[in-house]
Amino acid sequence: MALGDNALGGGRPSRSRHRLNVIPTGIALVLAAVLGASVGLVWQSSGLGGDDAAEEQGAPEAKGDAALSDDADDAAAQAS
Repeated sequence: MALGDNALGGGRPSRSRHRLNVIPTGIALVLAAVLGASVGLVWQSSGLGGDDAAEEQGAPEAKGDAALSDDADDAAAQAS
């Protein structure tokens, strides 16, 4: 058996190595992210989102923490 034989796992692997193209893939990913962000900003600033009617009507305001604590203070005052 010669030194270069691959019968016992020694030597060079018999399969060829494929390039993963990591750098071009990374560049494409960054370009896609920048393009997507810029298109999203243009879309948002142009008002084409379609949620303007819901924003103009406004949602009913919920009680804040201060209002809740005032209610608790009023209940305590009435109990005593």
